Parts: sequence; C-alpha cells; structure tokens
Amino acid sequence: MKKQITHISIHQTSKIIAAAHAILTVLFFVLPAALGFLFQGHIISALSMLVLSPFIIWLLFYVGYVVVFWLYNLLIPYTGGIELTLESTQIEHE
Repeated sequence: MKKQITHISIHQTSKIIAAAHAILTVLFFVLPAALGFLFQGHIISALSMLVLSPFIIWLLFYVGYVVVFWLYNLLIPYTGGIELTLESTQIEHE
C-alpha cells in the first residue's frame, strides 16, 4: 500500500533530526578537534569548544531544518509528498 507524507510537524521533526545530527557532528568533528587543542595545551579552548559547540551546532541544524520542513509543507500541494510503501507483517513471538 502506497502512502504519502502530506504534512511534517516542523518543530518536532526539526528538533529530533537536529539533535541526531548535532550528536554525530560533535562525536566525529568537535571531539577530535577539542582533543587536538587539549594535547597542544589549549585547555580553555578545548573546554569552551566542548561546552558551547553542541548547543550552537544543534541550533544551526534546527534552524536549517525548520526552513527545510516549512518549504516541504509549502510545496506539498504542488508536488505531492514523500511516498512510502507500507505492508503488514506478522511478527512471530518465541
């Protein structure tokens, strides 16, 4: 059965996707950079990077996704939504 997503909750969806992207960005980019600063003796830079970066990164991703999902909801009437194929399955319990 094919279904289309015809509306996306802008705030909730942006909040969770921004959080996931912020966590990955901190783990793969900010943490290694902060460790580099720490090993070079720049303790204040490393700590401020670890404290401030997660919030700033989340905020930037959140704002970006708000715009994306707002545009998505705006364009739905003209282009249709993201199409999904759904099917029922039986889950066996042991």
